Amino acid sequence: MVEKADSPSSLVKAVRSQDGTAIAFDRIGHGSPLILVDGALCYRAIGPSTPLAKLLAPHFTVFTYDRRGRGDSGDTTPYAVEREVEDLEAVLKPNVVAPLDEVAREHSPERAAPDATRSDA
Repeated sequence: MVEKADSPSSLVKAVRSQDGTAIAFDRIGHGSPLILVDGALCYRAIGPSTPLAKLLAPHFTVFTYDRRGRGDSGDTTPYAVEREVEDLEAVLKPNVVAPLDEVAREHSPERAAPDATRSDA
C-alpha cells in the first residue's frame, strides 16, 4: 500500500495497480467485504459511494475508490477496461481474505464483477 500526501491536511490510502498507477481508496466498517464502484463521472468526494458506504459500514467492510483518472487516483494511458479490473484487484487483494459481496451500481456490471469477465478466472 502507498500513502501519498495530496495536501498538508490529508493522507490518502492508495495501492499500485498492475501498470503502476496509484489507485486511492477508503475502507470503513466491519463484516463481509463489499466494494462500491462509482459511475464514470464520479469519484469518492462527489459520487454516491461514500454516503452509501457509511450506511453499509455497520454490516460490511466497505471499500470505495477513485477510478483511474479521477479524484486522488493516477492515470496511465492507454485506457482499457482490463485496467479497471486490475485496479479493483489491486484494491482488494491486500485487503480481503473473505469472499466478496458484489454490487453493480452502473451500466457496466463487469466492472463490479471482474471474475465474470476474465478468461483466466
